[in-house]
Amino acid sequence: MEEVESELRDKFGLNSYEARGFLALVAAPMKPKDLATAADIPMPRIYDTLRALEMKGFIHQSGELYVAESPNVALKTYLLGHQRSFEKARESKEASMHRIVELLQPVVASKDELSQEPVLLRGIDAIAGRFFEILSTSSDVTLMVRKALKVKSVFSEYLEAFPLSGKRIRLLLPSKPPINERDARLLSRLKIETRFYDHPVLDMMVADELDVVLGVPERSNDEPFSAVALWVRNPSFARSTRAAIDEIWDESSKRKGKA
Repeated sequence: MEEVESELRDKFGLNSYEARGFLALVAAPMKPKDLATAADIPMPRIYDTLRALEMKGFIHQSGELYVAESPNVALKTYLLGHQRSFEKARESKEASMHRIVELLQPVVASKDELSQEPVLLRGIDAIAGRFFEILSTSSDVTLMVRKALKVKSVFSEYLEAFPLSGKRIRLLLPSKPPINERDARLLSRLKIETRFYDHPVLDMMVADELDVVLGVPERSNDEPFSAVALWVRNPSFARSTRAAIDEIWDESSKRKGKA
């Protein structure tokens, strides 16, 4: 039961007294005094613990006894409540985001004013944010994927959320491992051109003739969410990089079996 108690604390927001009290009541309904003894809860804390469990939907009172809800019902109720709270928080943050963007957009620096010095992007969130910004302003984007396959869900969310109509998106994937049916359907639905190559070198993004993002290998850390990338906004470098990518594209296979 220690493992279950730990899960209830870590994943479902119960404190130690609440977790132990719920587990004890799952075994048998009890009066507060009996529960305090069975679950090793100090008597001065027993009523606070019971009220908290009731409010969270884990137990109910029946006469003098307290009864545990079915674990399936209790945990699903918690998840639904958590989801509602998450959606409300998300709606609030999105409303704030739109207000902030509206206020700051007039003072955003023009692309032409930005430095062409390379910028180091640390962490998957920084890279994904730059990916979104470049994708939103570019019409022709080529992506070469290697290590980024491990965090494909992050970039898939951006591709699905952002309107790609009128944009040409090309994706170079390593031949092994093969993509699964779900990924293949997503790429087809989004009308992303896909080809496969045998010798992946690094993750790369080339957008129009302006932006290049290069994945930087980290020998000391193989965790994909700690990725590092180099962003360069330089037309000359972008043109030469695109030319190299175009050669790989032309030589790559158009069809590949799926997992």
